[in-house]
Amino acid sequence: MNYRAYRLLFPYVVAIASTGIGLLLTLWLKPFMTLTSSGFFLLAIILNTWYGGILPGIVTVVLSVLAINYFLIDPIHEISLSDPDYLVRLGFFTVIALIINLLCAKLKESKSKVEQLSRKLQVENAQRLKTALNAAQMGMWDWDIKTGDISWSPEHEILFGLAPGSFDGRYETFIACIHPDDRESLNEAIEKSLKNHLPYQHEYRVVWADGSIHWIEARGKAFYNQQGRPVRISGTVMAIDSRKQAEIDLEERKALLRLFVQYAPAGIAMFDREMRYLLTSQRWADEYHLGLPEFYIGRSHYEIFPEIPERWRQVHQRCLTGAIEKCYEDLFVRADGTQQWISWEIHPWHIATGEIGGIIIFSVDVTQRKEAEIALQESQNQIQQQLAEIETIYHSAPIGLNVLDTELRFVRINQILAEMNGFPVEAHIGKTIRELLPDLADTSEQLLRPILETGQPLFNVEITGETPAQPGVKRTWLESFLPLKNGDRIIGINTVCQEITERKQAEQELARAALRIQTLFHTSFDGIVTLDWQGNVLDANPRFAKMLGYTLEEISKLNIADWDVSCTSAKLLQLLDDLIKSQNGVLETQHRRKDRSIYDVEISYSVINWQGENIIFCACRDITERKQAELALQQLNAELEQRVAERTAELGDLYNKAPCGYHSLDVDGFIIRINDTELKWLGYTREELLNKKKFIDLLTPESRENFSLYFLQLQQQGWMNNLEFEMVNKNGTIRWVNINASAVKDRAGNFIMSRSTLFDITDRKYIEKALLQSEETFRLLSEFSPIGIFLCDIKGKCVYTNPLYQKIIGASAEEALGDGWEEFIHPEDRDWVFQYWSELVTTGKEGVFNDLRYQNRHGKVCYTQVRTAPIKSTDGKIILFVGVVEDITERRKIDQMKKDFISVISHELRTPLTSIRGSLGLVAGGVYDKRPQKMKEMIAIAARQSDRLVRLVNDILDLRRLESGQAHFKFQFCAAADLIQQSVDVMRTQAEQNYITLSIIPSDVKIWADSDAIVQTLTNLLSNAIKFSPENSTITITAKIIHNESITPQRLSSFALISVQDQGRGIPEDKLETIFGQFQQVDASDSREKGGTGLGLAICRNIVEQHGGKIWVESLLNQGSTFYFTLPLNDTSC
Repeated sequence: MNYRAYRLLFPYVVAIASTGIGLLLTLWLKPFMTLTSSGFFLLAIILNTWYGGILPGIVTVVLSVLAINYFLIDPIHEISLSDPDYLVRLGFFTVIALIINLLCAKLKESKSKVEQLSRKLQVENAQRLKTALNAAQMGMWDWDIKTGDISWSPEHEILFGLAPGSFDGRYETFIACIHPDDRESLNEAIEKSLKNHLPYQHEYRVVWADGSIHWIEARGKAFYNQQGRPVRISGTVMAIDSRKQAEIDLEERKALLRLFVQYAPAGIAMFDREMRYLLTSQRWADEYHLGLPEFYIGRSHYEIFPEIPERWRQVHQRCLTGAIEKCYEDLFVRADGTQQWISWEIHPWHIATGEIGGIIIFSVDVTQRKEAEIALQESQNQIQQQLAEIETIYHSAPIGLNVLDTELRFVRINQILAEMNGFPVEAHIGKTIRELLPDLADTSEQLLRPILETGQPLFNVEITGETPAQPGVKRTWLESFLPLKNGDRIIGINTVCQEITERKQAEQELARAALRIQTLFHTSFDGIVTLDWQGNVLDANPRFAKMLGYTLEEISKLNIADWDVSCTSAKLLQLLDDLIKSQNGVLETQHRRKDRSIYDVEISYSVINWQGENIIFCACRDITERKQAELALQQLNAELEQRVAERTAELGDLYNKAPCGYHSLDVDGFIIRINDTELKWLGYTREELLNKKKFIDLLTPESRENFSLYFLQLQQQGWMNNLEFEMVNKNGTIRWVNINASAVKDRAGNFIMSRSTLFDITDRKYIEKALLQSEETFRLLSEFSPIGIFLCDIKGKCVYTNPLYQKIIGASAEEALGDGWEEFIHPEDRDWVFQYWSELVTTGKEGVFNDLRYQNRHGKVCYTQVRTAPIKSTDGKIILFVGVVEDITERRKIDQMKKDFISVISHELRTPLTSIRGSLGLVAGGVYDKRPQKMKEMIAIAARQSDRLVRLVNDILDLRRLESGQAHFKFQFCAAADLIQQSVDVMRTQAEQNYITLSIIPSDVKIWADSDAIVQTLTNLLSNAIKFSPENSTITITAKIIHNESITPQRLSSFALISVQDQGRGIPEDKLETIFGQFQQVDASDSREKGGTGLGLAICRNIVEQHGGKIWVESLLNQGSTFYFTLPLNDTSC
C-alpha cells in the first residue's frame, strides 16, 4: 500500500521540486540576462510530463505560472494580475506550457504503443516459427565451435527422443543419440562441410531411450572468422521416417518382383502402350536371345523383332483395349528362318488410375515338345519304309559286315567287306580266314577264339595289316565282334568292320598341328590360361605364370579365385557362367600376384565346348600403366569440378532457403507473404503473387473445391493439418504439396491471416504411385502366372498363395496359409520336405524340391517342382521367402507314355523281325535246300510275321492319325443294318474257319456317321469276338434306338446303341476299362497265341468318341462279353 502511494505521489513531488529548481536558476541568472527567460520552467514541464505523465506536467505548469507571477512580475512577491501586458505574457506562457505538456504526453503515449506493438510482434514471430517447426517436425540447433556448446530448440530435443530442456549442450551427448553405424559418416559429413565451406546436409538414424530408431535429415550453415576458420554452425533437423519407410517398401516390392521374374520358369515380358520393353524374365531374354537388359529395355518390341506377323500385332492392339487372349501352340518364324513353337497368353496391366498401361506376355517355348511330336509322327511314317529297307541295309551298309560259324568260316558277308578283303562275295562263303587272309589269320584267331569260348563280345579293336585288295599297303581297321547265339549255345560270330586308315593319318596330322599350337601357346607375349567352368586351371603358358609370380606347377593347382580380386567366390562363379553364355568378349579386372601385389589386366576370352564340357580360353594383358594414366586424368577432373562448385555455391537466408514453403493468406485468400523456396517451386516472382493472386488460383480444379472447404474450416476452428493438394507451377507442371496451417486472429476472434507450411511431396507421390503400380504388376503376374507362387515369413509360415498354387495343392486360400500347406504334402514326402525346408529357412539359401508330391483331400496326387529363394531388405536381412511351384504331373505322364510306347514298339517289332530273320536266315543259309516242304513252312512263317508287322504299323498309323486330329470323317446318314452287314461279310470267312456263327438282329436305325470308320470299328470288335469265342458258339450284333436325356442336348434326345455279344471266356472286372488303352490285352500270352497288336480297341474308342458317342464293355467270366457303343442319329454340330 505504501509503495502504491509512493508511485502515485512521486511524480507530483518531482513536479514541485523541478519547478522550484527552475525558479532558483532563473533568479540566480536573472542579473546576467538582458531578457528574463522562462526556459527553465519549460524544461521542468517537459521533464515532468515525459517521466511523470500529463497530470504532473499540468501541476508543473500551474506552479510555474504562480512562481513567475510571484517572483518575476511586478509587483514582486505577490500574486497580481493588474498589468495587462504581464497578463498577456503570462497567458501566452501558460498556453505554450500546456501545448508542450500535451505534446510530450502524446509522444510518450506513442512511444509506449510502439514498444507494445514491437513486443507483440516478437512474440507472434516466435510463436509462428515454433508452430512451423512443430508442423514440419523440424528442430533448430546452434553449435559454438570455439566453446563446444550446443543449443537445441525444444522441437529438436523431441525429435531426438528427449524431454524439452533435458539436453546438456555437450557434443558427446549428441553423438550418443546417433545410431552406432551412422556416427562415422556423420563426423565425415561435418568435417567435409567445414573443410570445403559447403552447406551441411546429412541423413542419419537416432536411437531413442525406448530403443526405437528414427531417421533424421540435418542441414546447416557454417560461419567463419576473418582467417577462414569455422567459429559457429547453425541449422535444422527434420524427421524423415515416412519418406524412408516409403523408400524401403518400394525397394522391397522391387526386390520381390525381380526375384519372381528371375525365377519364373516361363518367359514373361512387360510392355507399355507403345510396345516398349519395361521388364522381362531371364527365361524370356534367353529364349529370344536378347542379351543384357540395357540393350533392349525401353526399345520397341517391333524394332527388335520386325518379323512379328501382322496377326500378332493385331492381338497386341486388342489386348491394349482390355482383351485377354491365349494360344497353346503358335508358330513364330524368326528373321533368320528358324522356327519356334510358342504357347502364349497376353493380359493388359493397369496403372494406379485404372487405365491400361500396357500388356504382359506370358510365353513358353514348346518347340522341343512340338518337334518331338513331329519327329514321332515322322518316325511312325518311316516304320513301313524301314521294314522294307531292313533287308538291304546289310548289303548297302557303309561298313563291312559278315557272319562266321564256329570254325571261323564265312557264312555271310556284304559287298563292302568283300572289297576290303579283295575277293568276290561268293569266294568267301565256306572259306576260313586263314585260307583267304593268311597275313591276318593269327591276329584274328587270337581275338575270335575267346569269344566262342566265353560268349563275351569284343568292341572297337584296331587291326593293322595287308589284304589282296591292296598288296604292300599297310591298312588299319576298327572291328567289333558279337557272338551269335541260339538260346545259350554260340552258333557263330557277327563282325562289324570299318576301315580307319585315313582317320589314323588325319590323327597324325592333327598331332602335328597341336604341336604348332602348343609352341605358339608357350611363346605368346600375353599370358594365356584355360579354365574349366568352375574356374580351375587346366593349362597356362609361362608368360601367365610369370605375370602372377608363380611357377607353372604352382599355377596348375590354382583357381581363378586365387588371383582375381574384383569379385567374391560366388560372384566369380556367376561371372564364369556369364562368360560361358556370352561365348566370347573382352573385360577388365585386377589380379593378385604371389607377393600379394595388385595389377590391372585386360582379358580376351572365348568359350569352347569340348566333349560336352565348357572350357574358357583367356588371353591376359597387363594394363597397369594405362589404368594409372586414366586415374590421374579422373583425379584432375574431380579437382577442377570441386573448385568450380566451391566458387559458385551461394548461401541463402535460413527462412527463404528452408526446405519447405511458407506463405500467409488474408481473409479473402490472397497471398500476402511467401518465401523463396515456394516461389522457386512455382516459378513466380513476389511481384506476380503478393496481393494479386489467391492461393486457390494456383491449385488444380480437383483441389480447389477441397481447399475452399478447408480454408473456411481454418478461419472457423483456427487450424488445418496434413492436407494434400495439387499445385500448378507457372510452367504448367503439377506439384503435390502437404499443407499445415494455423490462423492468426485478433482479440475479438476475427480472422486476420493464415500461417501455412508446405512440403513438396511430389517425389513421395511418385513413389506411392510406383508402389501401387508395382503391387498391381505383381498381383497380375501372380494371379495370371502359369505357375504356382507362395510367400512365407522368416519362420517358414505361408503368408500368401496365388490361385494356381491353391489349385495345384487342392486347398483353399485360407487352408494354404500358416502351416496349413503341410497337410497337403504327400505322407511319404513329408519327412524329407520338412527337413529340407527347415534347413533353407535356417540358412537363408535358395532351394529346389524335385518331384515333390502334393495330395488333396480326395487323394489325388500332383507331382511338382518347387524352387524357393529368400527376399532381403536393403540392409541384407531376410524378410520373406518366395517360392514357385510348377505342376509336372502331365509332363511325367507324357514322358512315361513315350517310354512305354518305345518299349512296346520295340518289343512288338522285335518279335516278328526276329522270327522273319530266323526263318529267312535258315532259308538263305541253305539249311533247307533239300527239304522244300520245310522251306515253305519257313517262308510261310516269314509271310505271317510280315502281315503282322503290316497290321501293327497300320494300327499305329490309324491310332496316331485319330489322336492327332488328322483323321477327316465324311459324315452322312447311313443305315446301321448296312454297315453291320458289310462288317459281317468281311469277317465271315474267319468266323467259318473257327466254326462260329454270326447273327444279325434286323433293324431300320439310321445314324449320322462316317461309314468306313464305323465298319472298321465293327470289324475290330468282331475280330476280337471271333478270337476269344469257343467253337460252335454264336456272336450276335444288334442296333437299336435309346433315349438318354442326361447325355444329350435338348433337341437331340436319342442315340443309336450298337452291341456285339459273344459267348467267350469273358473279361476280368479290373480289365474292363484298361483294355481300351494302347497295347493292352487281357493276357500277355494273347499276343503270341491269338495274334493282334493290342491297338484295336484303342482305335475303336477314338473313332466312337470323335463321332460324339461312348464305348464300353460288360462281361461275365466264362459266359461271354458284350461290347456297346453309341452313335448320334443326326448331325450333332447343328
